This record gives sequence, structure tokens and C-alpha cells, in this order.
Amino acid sequence: LDVAAHVPRIADFWATVLFHAGRYRGNAFRPHLDMPGLAAEHFARWLAALERAVDARHAGEGAERMKAAGHRIAFSMQLRLGIAPDAARGAGPRGAA
Repeated sequence: LDVAAHVPRIADFWATVLFHAGRYRGNAFRPHLDMPGLAAEHFARWLAALERAVDARHAGEGAERMKAAGHRIAFSMQLRLGIAPDAARGAGPRGAA
């Protein structure tokens, strides 16, 4: 994965999720099907990184909405991938959008 090339796509995804910008086109779930060894601990680590990044730069309702969306997306992806979500480590759904 070329992260630098992927960042604009990630930004489009989050702009669409959070602000209904309509910039993201595609299937965010599909690439995860092709990741061998993907497990609950990867989602927990991603969620922890997301929360640290959001908390370091933002506060308030929008920040909480992004973190809640991250938890819901991670939980949903894990279910679709057949990975048991590890709610004890923060990978369960949280809050309303």
C-alpha cells in the first residue's frame, strides 16, 4: 500500500462520512477482504491511533462524532470479515452519529 497515494482517498472517505461531502466513491470494505491476517487487535490499534490523532488536534462534538463513527465502522467491518470484535479493548460500537 502506497500510504501517500492513499491519504487523499482516506480524506474523501472521512469527509463523506462526517460531512456528507459525497467525495468518496467506492467500497471501503472491499480492500480489507484482501488483507491476510487481519484480526481484532489490528482494529483496536487503529481505533487507539484514531482517537489519539483526533484528541491531539480537535475537541467537541465533531471530534466525538468522528471517534464514534470510527468505532461503528471498525465494529461493522469486523463483523463482515468474520472477526469477533473485541469490545473490551474499545472495538465495539459507540455513541450516535
